[in-house]
Amino acid sequence: MDDQTRFLKDYDCESQWFKHSRTGADWIHLKKSDTNNVFMVGFQTDVTDSTGVPHILEHTTLCGSKRYPARDGLSIHPLNRLYCESNTIVKCDDLTVYPFSTENKTDYYNLMNVYMDAVFAPRLRRLDFMQEGWRLEHENPRDSSTPIIFKGVVYNEMKGALADTNSLFHTRHQQALYRDSTYAHVSGGDPENITDLTHEQLLQFHAKNYHPSNARFFTYGSFPLEEQMQKVDEKLSGFSSSSRHSLEDVPRWNEPKTIQAVGPLDPMGDPLKQSRVAVSYLTNSEKNLEESLSMRILVNLLTDGAASPMYTSLIESGLGSDYAPTTGHSQFACRASTSFGLTGMESKNIPVAIESIQYVLEKAAQTGFPENRINNIFHQIELGLKHRTASFGMNLGWNIIRTMIHGGNPLDAMDTAPSLAKLKSDLSQPGFLQNLVETQLLSNPHRLTYIMNPDAGYPASLIEKESQRLAKHVDALTDSDRENIKSDGLELLKLQETKEDLSCLPCLSLSAVKKQASFYPLKITQSANGIKQFWRETQTNGVSYVYLKWDVTYLSDREKLLAPLMCNSLTSLGTHSKSLGELDETIRAHTAGISASVFSSPSIDGDSPRDYLVLNASALDSNIDAMYNLVLEVLQTTNWAAYDNLNIALMSSAAGAANSVPNSGHAYAIKAAAGLLKRTCYSSELFGGMHQVEFLDQLLKQTEIPALAKELETLAKKMIQTSPLEVLVVSGSQSVDRHSHIHDQSFSCFAQSKPSTFSNSSDIVDFVPKYEMRNYPMDLGVNFTARSVSTVSYVHPDAASLKVLASLMSTHYMHRELREKGGAYGGGASYNTLDGVLSFMSYRDPPGAKRTLDAYERSVAWACEITKHVGNEELDQAKLEAFRNMDKPVDAAGEGLTQFQYGLDLFALQAHRDALFKVTMQDVERVAKIYLQRPCAMSVIGEKVSA
Repeated sequence: MDDQTRFLKDYDCESQWFKHSRTGADWIHLKKSDTNNVFMVGFQTDVTDSTGVPHILEHTTLCGSKRYPARDGLSIHPLNRLYCESNTIVKCDDLTVYPFSTENKTDYYNLMNVYMDAVFAPRLRRLDFMQEGWRLEHENPRDSSTPIIFKGVVYNEMKGALADTNSLFHTRHQQALYRDSTYAHVSGGDPENITDLTHEQLLQFHAKNYHPSNARFFTYGSFPLEEQMQKVDEKLSGFSSSSRHSLEDVPRWNEPKTIQAVGPLDPMGDPLKQSRVAVSYLTNSEKNLEESLSMRILVNLLTDGAASPMYTSLIESGLGSDYAPTTGHSQFACRASTSFGLTGMESKNIPVAIESIQYVLEKAAQTGFPENRINNIFHQIELGLKHRTASFGMNLGWNIIRTMIHGGNPLDAMDTAPSLAKLKSDLSQPGFLQNLVETQLLSNPHRLTYIMNPDAGYPASLIEKESQRLAKHVDALTDSDRENIKSDGLELLKLQETKEDLSCLPCLSLSAVKKQASFYPLKITQSANGIKQFWRETQTNGVSYVYLKWDVTYLSDREKLLAPLMCNSLTSLGTHSKSLGELDETIRAHTAGISASVFSSPSIDGDSPRDYLVLNASALDSNIDAMYNLVLEVLQTTNWAAYDNLNIALMSSAAGAANSVPNSGHAYAIKAAAGLLKRTCYSSELFGGMHQVEFLDQLLKQTEIPALAKELETLAKKMIQTSPLEVLVVSGSQSVDRHSHIHDQSFSCFAQSKPSTFSNSSDIVDFVPKYEMRNYPMDLGVNFTARSVSTVSYVHPDAASLKVLASLMSTHYMHRELREKGGAYGGGASYNTLDGVLSFMSYRDPPGAKRTLDAYERSVAWACEITKHVGNEELDQAKLEAFRNMDKPVDAAGEGLTQFQYGLDLFALQAHRDALFKVTMQDVERVAKIYLQRPCAMSVIGEKVSA
């Protein structure tokens, strides 16, 4: 392999770029003393239609290969047999990347072998294509009298994805802006087109694109490169060079275009304020790194923060509730795009929004931007380079492969110092940014104005189109076709129910798992004014992370529902001495951000759960004093009389909550069910579940803002004055004394030296469980379901066995019943060791909730006889999965956070780990019989179900 080498000062690592002499495959390696090693192989997978062929290929590739002929050989079973921390496949519009990371060397090479065989020698069987992509099948494959319907994992996944209004807007907008290019197609698949894809087309796409000549490899970490290259070279020995086609540039327009479309009406929002608009431009080539960086800075100046001109003109003005989901500078394609837009607006204000965007751009082209805002952006870049994250190698690899596929130089892309120096020099030249606004935006004829208005009949129209499409397919069937559908359905069912021989897959021995629990010890002290301090001294590259915590368990249900909005308001209203724009820019100038949140913390013994308010901030050590001053300012002098800003914060919170349901419905479903069982889960549901979504919607429709402001102000004072403050500082040892001094001097107001004027009730009302169904009908096209039972928490002797039980049920029962047979995109069992709740859930599940709820019921019977279905080998695999989740690397900012928030000390962590090693199959069956047959709570988000 040919070699280019460069030392990257910003990342303190050596980079090497190789090209495989025989096939032409590219390989970037970053040598760094990081134990979390990363491997990636990516392919350019641009498309010419919206059948979703790269997406379905990614799924089907994971259904076994020549050397590892196990269905779900990569997606399910190796993860239970190995110890990798991450392996989420990345599928974008023009590329597909297969990544993993691990600290275990044996594990690393096992996974490398599996990945390489999966992508270069997959089986790609017809039945696997039918299961993962789409098929015509009887509703009940065993009963040919039932209707023939569309089924398929990807088909159902994309129905759910495009039911989300934000996703729909983003997708259709992209198709319009990138017309006549590969990006004009839905690479993930549009349900209208997925049913046109054939198995033969899938095979052809793989042969063309999954070839070493079209591959880009990335490795990172401390494992020897020579060993890795030798193993990969062996895998590529059967291939010769093949031509690699470059991505075609996007055809440019000669004049602007306007497109109007319709989308679903959100029943939770104001029906008169659901229009969306985006004004978008096709801009620079991704190959031009300096231009790309300049455009990112420019768009940041235009849109980021409350002081930005777009925020002032579009949101602060009251035209809409939030930016459109396309807003920003997007670099997903070989040619970037820039978009400015608004959502949550009345249709009559669309022309005003378009004019406002034009006005902001014209003014920016004339006057430029304040120097302090430009300096703040470079401060944020500096902070970003210093943050020590556990996923550093993984994030870097993704950007490198994307750069290579887009035709850029990956070493130049990583070597940020020269580009930043050049940009600073350019910015010192008069008119640099103004000229960029003029050339890339105002004078750019490739401009799209995309408008989407709500239509209450939109979901029904989708159902009607699907019915017509299905009828067309069914009407064209011959008698022979119908017999094939019947036999294929039975054959696939048989395949799904056949127990696999997994002996071909590599498996890490439990002896390779470390016996000692990962723990980041905290030093606990008390300040001069009585505040409890927790200290974690570690290597942070000169950044300090601070967490302030108050006990708020005594809050009423309404106060808990209001608490998230109160937290958001602390940095969304301004203070007595600073407008919102001034506050936002000051925070950016001195910190990486300040935010507050509420969460519920079950005690490790399950007897005394608590709820907490946490405010966190981080800054360079040189800005510690300024950071604390800002924290005190937002806590003590928030301007609750800024009614317009509060109204904007409320609209944004309500829209954000409602928009998150289609993508995170499984989490909402679990919260809804678990919230019926335990007080701590009930608090979590109030803070961030469907209760919160519905409450914000009601608040927006029914509440007078001045009254709400008064209520929030009273709540804020109550939350920080009723219980004593506790502080966690994660920093280098050199800054500890400075933090301690500030705590002594400035935090006396939180030390509770005098009795609180608020009642801190110690006799919290006992929680009464409810064993019932919660149903949230929504036009999503798919369902999210959950069933939960109350069990025991972390320190109980049965906790380890329950964790293993959930893993075994997910892998060996739920995956087959919910995904393979039922067609859900995801599903399984999860055990929350802290809350002590075991839940079953489905994600983007096709309509027919009863089918899934019945599968949950059958799973209980299966689990109560689990020793008949799985053995000790599967048990060890489940333990490996549990250890993998427990031992994931932690960001510097997160060291010690588990102990601070949940009280998990080394004794509890080690006891749980020791118990996990000792779990037997008899233990697993015993806890299944004890806990799974208890009364349960259930929830369905999506279709309306009968009581």
